[in-house]
Amino acid sequence: MSWSKRFEVPIVLRSGEKLETLADARAHLLSLPKSKRQNPAVEAAIEALMMAAEGGDAMMHANAGIARLVRRLQKIPEP
Repeated sequence: MSWSKRFEVPIVLRSGEKLETLADARAHLLSLPKSKRQNPAVEAAIEALMMAAEGGDAMMHANAGIARLVRRLQKIPEP
């Protein structure tokens, strides 16, 4: 698995922190409270990350999915 793959468009959190790689996104999702991690949307995002890390053609899907999820969790309006 290659967790060092970089997103085409970094995901910026409300704190200003950037998720630039699959590893960054993975760490962020795993840092969520267990109650949020058990959300189907979070589970789907983790699955997309794993597919992208395994070498599948899922980087764009993972990037979009994680960005959408982060905006929803942090209550950031869609662009």
